[in-house]
Amino acid sequence: MLRFILFLSILLLPVAACAGDIQALEKAVIERAESDPETAEDYFISRIEAGATYEEQAVYVYGMGVAWEKRGNLVEAIHNYVAAEALGNPAATRALQRLQTPR
Repeated sequence: MLRFILFLSILLLPVAACAGDIQALEKAVIERAESDPETAEDYFISRIEAGATYEEQAVYVYGMGVAWEKRGNLVEAIHNYVAAEALGNPAATRALQRLQTPR
């Protein structure tokens, strides 16, 4: 039983590390979107085109929404949040709830 638990914990370690990487990426993306919203979208698109994973794409699209919201364009922000939500980004869901948008 102990071997099984050890095996399982080793197997799940990359999943936990990956989740931590996504959280760190999301933090960096939000910082970038808020500090330089004018260039953030182009940067995020370049990262997606460079071969971002599915989860990373969701974070970058969410970041585009943050950048548009920071610039005061709620229509574009909502479009990006909806797309990020469709990709499975929970922060996008919270943003849409905060903006009280029907889906």
